[in-house]
Amino acid sequence: MSTGIALCSRSSFPHTLTARTMPKRTFADVDDGAPGEDDARYGWNTDSAYRYPTGNTYDYHNTPGPSNYSVTGDAYAQSLHLPPIMPLDVPPMPPTVPEPSASSSTSTNTMPTTGEYHAAMRRDYPTAGGENEQSYTYSVTDDIAETLFKESHGRWLNTMQPLYQLPVDEDENKRQEYFHKMMYMILGEKNYIGPVQEVLALPSHRPKEILDIGTGTGDWAIQLADEFPDVEVTGVDLAPIQPDMVPPNCTFELFDAQLIPYPDEHFDIVHARGVHTGIRNYPLFLEEIARVLRPGGLVILAEPEIKPMTEGKEMIQAGPRGGAPGWHSFWEQYRRCLTGNGIDTTVPTRLGQLLEVSGAFNDIVSKEATIPVGFWPKEPDLLTVAQFAWMEHDHFVPAVRPLFLNYGLSEFRVKILIEDAQQDLYYPLVRPFSCVHVTYARKVTSWTPPRRPQRARYMQQRRRSAANGGGLGQGGGARSSRATGGNPNGPSTAGPSSVPM
Repeated sequence: MSTGIALCSRSSFPHTLTARTMPKRTFADVDDGAPGEDDARYGWNTDSAYRYPTGNTYDYHNTPGPSNYSVTGDAYAQSLHLPPIMPLDVPPMPPTVPEPSASSSTSTNTMPTTGEYHAAMRRDYPTAGGENEQSYTYSVTDDIAETLFKESHGRWLNTMQPLYQLPVDEDENKRQEYFHKMMYMILGEKNYIGPVQEVLALPSHRPKEILDIGTGTGDWAIQLADEFPDVEVTGVDLAPIQPDMVPPNCTFELFDAQLIPYPDEHFDIVHARGVHTGIRNYPLFLEEIARVLRPGGLVILAEPEIKPMTEGKEMIQAGPRGGAPGWHSFWEQYRRCLTGNGIDTTVPTRLGQLLEVSGAFNDIVSKEATIPVGFWPKEPDLLTVAQFAWMEHDHFVPAVRPLFLNYGLSEFRVKILIEDAQQDLYYPLVRPFSCVHVTYARKVTSWTPPRRPQRARYMQQRRRSAANGGGLGQGGGARSSRATGGNPNGPSTAGPSSVPM
C-alpha cells in the first residue's frame, strides 16, 4: 500500500527535535522472579535493535528557508481518493528522534487551568414540530471548576464521564495537537473532507451552525470558525481545556456526548473525531447526531484503529517472533480494557456500516489512511507526518496508565507494558503503522428520530438540575466565556449539560 503524506510548515513544530537514546533492558531488569509470561516475553536479546544516531539536533525554528510550504504525496492522496497537491521543491527534513514524553511512573502535570466562566442564560430553541424546548446551563464558579478534574495515578482526568479515562492535562493537550496536525496534513492541508462548503451554501432562514463533538483543545473548531466567519461553530468536550481567546463565532460547551442536549435539526454539520473510546452505545450516538442534524446535513466521523500493525496493515504478531512484543502486548491490553468497560473497539472499521444501518444517512463515503509511525521515511512527503504520528504515540503510551491501573492491573504489570511499548517505539525492529478511518454522509430528509425513554429522563433531569442551581454530578451543564471570544462579560446563549450515567 502506498503511503505519502503532506508536509506542514517547519514553524509549526513547537520545539526542537533532538536525537536521544533509551537505555536497553535485559531479562534481569524486568523479571519479577515468578514464573509466567515474563520468562517467554523477555528472554530475547534486543541489542541488535536499530539505534538512531545520537548527538544530532535539528532546530525547526531557526532553519533558513521558506516559512510556510507543503508537499502532498500524489500516490497517498490517490489511495485516499483525495485531490493531490503538486509538491514544491523543498529539502527533506533530517530524521531525528524527539525527546520522550513524560515518564510512565512520574508526571509533572498540574491541574489544567479552566479560564473564566460566567452565568449562562436560558434560550428557547425552535424544534422541528414548532414547539420550543428550553435549554439550561448555570454559572461555573471556581469551586465548581475544581470539580471538573480529578487526579488519578499522577494524571488529571475529567469527572463528568468516568468511562473516558484518557487525561485532560498538559501532556494530553500536546498529544491532541500532534494528532490534529497529522490529520490536517493527511486531508490535504484541510480540516475536513466531503461537501462541507456545499452544505454551508444551502439556503436557510436560520444561521449556519457546526457542532464539533470531542473538541479537546478546540483546534478543529477554532480553525473552522476562522475559515467560515459567518458560521457559528460549537465545540463540546468533557473538560474546559480550550484556549481563552477564540474567534467571536466559536463557542465551547461542556457535556457528555452519549446523549446530545440540543433540539432536533439544529446543526448543518456535525464533526466527531476520536470519541468512540468514550461511548458505549455508538449506534445511539449516531442516532443522536442524526436527530440534531438538519435534513441534508453532513456528518464527518474519524476514528483510529486500536490494533498493532505494520506496513500493508499487517497485524504485528505476539511474542518475539512478531518483532515488537511490547507494542503488541500494549495494544492488546488497551483493547481488553476498553472492551471490559463496554466499548466496541470495532467501531473505527465499521463507521460506514453503522451509518447505513441507522437508516438516517445516505451518500456514505468511507476512506482510510495508513500512516507510518517513526523516522525512517526518506521521502520528504512522508517524514513530517510520520514524526507527528510518532510524537502522538509517544504521548499516548504513558497516557493510558490510569486506565490500566483503574482496570485492576498491578503497578508492575503496567510499568512493564508501558516500558516495553516505548522500547519498540524508540528502537523498532518492525516498523509500526497506524490506520485512521474517515467517513462522511448526508442526512436523509425523511428520517424521524425514535422516541427514547432515556432521553426523556435526561431532559427531565436537566430541567430539575437547572431549577436547583445546577451541578456537574448528574445533569448539570456549563458554558465557557471563551464562547464570546474570551470576553467574560459577553452575552451567553444556552449551554448543555452532562448525561446521567
